[in-house]
Amino acid sequence: MSFKVNVKTGLRRLKWAAWGLVHQGFSDLRTSALVAVTDFEVNDGRLHLRGWVKSYLPEDSVFSISVKDKDGLVYSFPVEFVDSPAAKNYLGLDEDPKIGFFCVLDYLSSLDLEVYLCAEWSMGFKDTRLGVLKANSSSAGTVSVVNPYLEGQIGSVELGSLCYLGQLPNRITVPDNYHVDIVVPVFNGLELLKSLVINLSNTKIAHSVYFIDDCSTDDAVPAFLNELCEKDPRYQLVSAKENGGFVKSVNLGLSLTTGDVVLLNTDVQLPPLWLERLVAPLLLDDKVASATPFTNSGTICSFPRFLENNSLAFGLDVVEIDSIFSHFQPIYNEVPTGVGFCMACSRNALDAVGFLDSDTYGRGFGEENDWCQSAIKAGFKNVMVENLFVFHNHGATFQSDEKKALIEDHLKKLNQRFPNYNVDVARYCEVNPLKELRSFAYAQAFLKNILGSKTVYLTHDLGGGASSYLKRRIAADLAANKCAVTIEYSVFERIFHVAIQSGDKQIQFVSSTLSDALDVVCSSADKIVVNELASYPHLGRALEVITERVESYRCVLEVLIHDYLMICPSINLINSSKRYCGLPGIFCDCSKCYRNEKFYDVYEDSIVAYRVKWRRLLLDAEEVVVFSESSRRYLESAFGDIGNIVLRPHEVPSLISNKPAKKAPGDPIVIGLIGRLTEHKGSLIIKELLNEIESRDLNVSISLIGKTDDDFEIKSDHFIEFGEYRLEELPKLAVESGADIFFFPSVWPETFSYVCSEIISMGYPLATFDLGAQQEKASGYEKGLVLSLGLSPSNLCDALVSFAKDCRDLIQ
Repeated sequence: MSFKVNVKTGLRRLKWAAWGLVHQGFSDLRTSALVAVTDFEVNDGRLHLRGWVKSYLPEDSVFSISVKDKDGLVYSFPVEFVDSPAAKNYLGLDEDPKIGFFCVLDYLSSLDLEVYLCAEWSMGFKDTRLGVLKANSSSAGTVSVVNPYLEGQIGSVELGSLCYLGQLPNRITVPDNYHVDIVVPVFNGLELLKSLVINLSNTKIAHSVYFIDDCSTDDAVPAFLNELCEKDPRYQLVSAKENGGFVKSVNLGLSLTTGDVVLLNTDVQLPPLWLERLVAPLLLDDKVASATPFTNSGTICSFPRFLENNSLAFGLDVVEIDSIFSHFQPIYNEVPTGVGFCMACSRNALDAVGFLDSDTYGRGFGEENDWCQSAIKAGFKNVMVENLFVFHNHGATFQSDEKKALIEDHLKKLNQRFPNYNVDVARYCEVNPLKELRSFAYAQAFLKNILGSKTVYLTHDLGGGASSYLKRRIAADLAANKCAVTIEYSVFERIFHVAIQSGDKQIQFVSSTLSDALDVVCSSADKIVVNELASYPHLGRALEVITERVESYRCVLEVLIHDYLMICPSINLINSSKRYCGLPGIFCDCSKCYRNEKFYDVYEDSIVAYRVKWRRLLLDAEEVVVFSESSRRYLESAFGDIGNIVLRPHEVPSLISNKPAKKAPGDPIVIGLIGRLTEHKGSLIIKELLNEIESRDLNVSISLIGKTDDDFEIKSDHFIEFGEYRLEELPKLAVESGADIFFFPSVWPETFSYVCSEIISMGYPLATFDLGAQQEKASGYEKGLVLSLGLSPSNLCDALVSFAKDCRDLIQ
């Protein structure tokens, strides 16, 4: 079997190498690798690319994806390989190999761009072309390529979503007579002490605090502590006879304790009810030796950036940040060591391991790591407390040079005693098990810092009018100092991309479920706007999740009607005959169609159940916004008078038309089209129309300002395609097209139609079919013509040619 597989793979290598030699010679990557492109989809200037590469190059090879124009490199980024089921099937493997790649790119270019997979190693470089990005701008010199999901990306938030609770988690039951001893070593730092004690006793747990003054040279420190201890019998000042260093001060304090202990540095600021959360794991598990909270500066406990000394995120204070962490249901993740700035130590572990090693670590740094490693050796474990955040003003006690020297010396001693320590820490840092929880908290902190109103927009990444509308609306929000949160489902990646924008700042994260994405952002949101849900997985459940979050977070809901997904999963009310269904008044017809199209395999069991879920969402909305009167009629036909429908037509920028050149009597009639020509936008109508023009040898041509669908190719001497365009280019292109009239052949009832508005704005005659918003626009326009959707190709052709002839003088 293995011999057959090797032979088969060898033959494939030869075949692919031959392709590479033909295209680029030996510089083609396919001469040294199997390269497959499984998806290369371009829509509205966005590329979705997926593929895999089985490389036979040296192991030090580094792969990247590059975009090039005629002058060279435009954009490049390294490949992060992922599992590839496609490669598994092709290569006949038992498991998905980690040789897959994918990317999403937004581009705008006046010239064609080429996308390459590149490999570079110490002795060479090879690449191979994956596909071409067709020019989508007529402005000379325009070229821009970006990864839309790169800026401010913080990754997945899944673990944070799993742990996050809408309300504070239940507190554990504290045993009767439970008492905690808190040890605070002190050397000078009066202002730090004052900050520490603000919330030191903000707890319902019985406790004693031992301030161990290690011969402070500032007389104000013992004076302050004496006054503090006189006011509160739980506080006790212990003065060392001589300055013995940090660790000896801790041990002096430990010698006075009888129960579980908390070690606190003076450079710590605490939130309310901190002690209950810090000691909880000790009470829940007698094998816990130490427990450490999140902090801004605590290596493996650091937030927001792991292993770094951070300032408080976004300028928030300790109480504000802790209000986020306090809502996590803790999992008490095991760590190789606690961090001694704020560390709870169990009495069980202290009795088993003893105190800190003052002889080795007298001045501090490394003593808690040593103790925690000793505890692990004795059968205990060290944990993180995920529902607590404290502020650590790190570096206030020791100067940086002194700290650096101490760390280097003490780390050597620690590794000599525990050879596994560096390996354990390195493994923990590589896995970074709480990364997703940090990302969740970081996103919430970002939102908490934003003072303006916050709107959450639910949408897809399929482009089109709904996406264009949303871009403009978000731009207006940002210009008005509002915060815009976009939750966008990617069909290509099967994941939700979330972007939080405020001013010129942005963070992004990803979520596998809509509920998780909403939980991150809705606690700070004022409004949820449903822009477009087409393509959302498990749509029925998604509708329930939205209504649940609207109620639980008390957000205002707004639903925008860009299509008719809420009436029928067909979205555009197109039936199996590829024409508008007429939205039959007899409900059984809709039920029959629903069954025939097997919508029940993906959506609800019946059209009734499907519309019931949508109706609940619509009724929960403060506003259901339609952009045309026809949309209002369609909605009311399906759902009745729901009482919250608001007509709010889109604002369309005025286009200054360039005056076309006069035409001679014998010049061909030119019927213009604008936009992307897809099936529901009338591609079949245009194909029939061209057949009619050719069969009758008419002096008529059709010019498309835009492009045809990738799956629909038109070959005709009477058809010209200009390609993608930008709105500001439209008047110039309209003149270049030579159009006498513009025909909008959409066969579904448009909810607004920007294209019709743009044609009217430029002053060109407009012909449409008799349905939807396009009929409204054409019937109310002095140069408009409304045609029956049921016209035969011959009659449609005659009507358009006659209209063009009548209007030619008007255009001149």
